[in-house]
Amino acid sequence: MQWVEVIQLRITKPDPEQIIPILQQLAEDASEEDSCQEVHMYRRAHVNTDLSILLWHDILPGAKSESSLGLRISAALKEFGMVNHNTWFEIDF
Repeated sequence: MQWVEVIQLRITKPDPEQIIPILQQLAEDASEEDSCQEVHMYRRAHVNTDLSILLWHDILPGAKSESSLGLRISAALKEFGMVNHNTWFEIDF
């Protein structure tokens, strides 16, 4: 079963572009995480300060619903603004 972590950031710093290199480094870190299969980053249409990072996993999490990678990314982004971190499980139908 696949699952995805969605980490949303609303940047409150004056220069939102300064966070892009940090996001690229976090994406590289994701490639070292065993359960993380893909990382996608999105910018909200017409809102330059809203970003989303999606971490796609194929191994179910343990007792916690977030991965250690997702928790690290969330913690790292908090200095740049408001962070929302959710976990979504695939529904088979």
